[in-house]
Amino acid sequence: MGEKLVEIYKIVEEKGGSASRIKLVEITGITMRSAEDMKDKPDILEKVKDTASDILKKDINEFLKK
Repeated sequence: MGEKLVEIYKIVEEKGGSASRIKLVEITGITMRSAEDMKDKPDILEKVKDTASDILKKDINEFLKK
């Protein structure tokens, strides 16, 4: 399960609303449902983190649990 991916999607929705989450899906091509089923691969995580940071205009790493 992509725990970090799901966490990123939840943070994006919490901080930016559902429109921001939808934008994350549109740009990455990964739905939250797909994120739940996939593994947290480093290349995918970086892509989603970068996109989430661009959408929120803040570094997503500030919000992620360690």
